[in-house]
Amino acid sequence: MTKKFSFFTVMFMLVAVMSLSACSESGGANGSEELAVWVAPFASKEKVEEEDEMWNSVIASFNEEYPNVDVALRKIPWDNRDQKILTGISSGDGPDLIYIIADAIPRYVEEEMIVPLDKYLDDMDMDDFEQSSLTPAMYNDQQYGIPLLQEAYVNFYDVDLVEEIGKDPDNLPETWDEFEEWAKAAKDKGLYIQDYAGGSSLRQQFYPLVWQAGSDVLNEDGEVTINDAGGLEAFKRINEMYENSWVPEGSINRIKENNELTQENIVSTLGSGVTLSILQESDINFKIGPPLKKEGDPVTYGNTGMLAVTSTSDNQEIAAEFAKNMVEEENQKQFNETTMYIPPLKSAQSIHDNDEYLSEITSYMQYARSGVKHPSNNEIMEQIRPEIQAMLGGDKTPKEAADNAAEKIRKIVDNN
Repeated sequence: MTKKFSFFTVMFMLVAVMSLSACSESGGANGSEELAVWVAPFASKEKVEEEDEMWNSVIASFNEEYPNVDVALRKIPWDNRDQKILTGISSGDGPDLIYIIADAIPRYVEEEMIVPLDKYLDDMDMDDFEQSSLTPAMYNDQQYGIPLLQEAYVNFYDVDLVEEIGKDPDNLPETWDEFEEWAKAAKDKGLYIQDYAGGSSLRQQFYPLVWQAGSDVLNEDGEVTINDAGGLEAFKRINEMYENSWVPEGSINRIKENNELTQENIVSTLGSGVTLSILQESDINFKIGPPLKKEGDPVTYGNTGMLAVTSTSDNQEIAAEFAKNMVEEENQKQFNETTMYIPPLKSAQSIHDNDEYLSEITSYMQYARSGVKHPSNNEIMEQIRPEIQAMLGGDKTPKEAADNAAEKIRKIVDNN
């Protein structure tokens, strides 16, 4: 069988050859080894200085055991992130350890950008990690990332508007049927039960509907299932919300901004830590509600951020040790307390015990799932979004939209 190589993979092969010639120059000053760690800017603008202090502390704790390793930490912005990582490596000054999110794992593995870490994990207590953080780090039965942070999307409700529609803010919806009842009550008062961002990622709002209905975009065998009975229910649900004016009229192409609850005509919004920060700085009286359920347990989207070792690193073992140091209990507490994320390490989750909101979000992590586990997950999403938009515009029925999306996705899957 002939193996097909993408442009990204070919570039990586060239980089690997270039890296061999640079090996003799990879050491740091005074004979020390240099470890290049590329992360992301995690904290808000107001907490940049605190974040920098946190990283200095983490590096210092690592150097207690590895005093001859010079850690060069660099924050890589999200825009064109993959290209920046590749360019950095091709320049001969690339990373040994990178921060990536769960959805990137399949692509990075298939592009041979990262290596499995199983052989480095024997001395770690993996039972202390939330299973919802470990599953996204796995691909082809191997672990490629060490979970660093988690977030779960929850329903934020405007308490004043909840009372205006005659509902009890201490008894928030848990099921599709209950949410539908609230939607009708909101419409009667000239309000919207929720916003829908048809021009944004489907991970936060549409995929959870598919999961809650008992389906998935792809099943565990990689078969396309988005147009099965459960998937079709998700298309129908979004269409029903739009046709009945339970969501704003401009939802088809709207972009998620995370401040929707401040518009004063939307009863609830789906969000995570970013939304929480915005609401805490506003005058909105809000409460957090659970992820919804239709069939079985509640399900929501949750992102897992992790550290992965690059395939071109000359210091893979040291890179893995730095990642392991990052998830030691005290470092996990400091990192997630600074960045306001949820620690994947159970023993570190106590940092949010005294925070009314973050402790509640933490309790819902057990219901969180990441996106589509496929190397072309972003391309797959781009086939689904226009079908939903065409459906909401009245050009297609829910079944036509689901079937057309499934057909396009099968072509992508078949070509991988």
